[in-house]
Amino acid sequence: MLDPIKLHVDAKRYLCRANDGYWARLSEDSKRSLELQGGVFEPEAAAAFLGQPGARDAVLLRQWDDL
Repeated sequence: MLDPIKLHVDAKRYLCRANDGYWARLSEDSKRSLELQGGVFEPEAAAAFLGQPGARDAVLLRQWDDL
């Protein structure tokens, strides 16, 4: 079950869309890489992300990693 690891970047893109203040807490390097990785998800892309296997676990993993 590697889906949560595989979706680590997309989880960041999702959290920036879904969680007020998440983007502001990112380091400057993480903000820069976010733009290179496609930027914050649009609402439709965020919904599609959640429909993927492992997406919810990827969000939890990302939040744990941020700690």
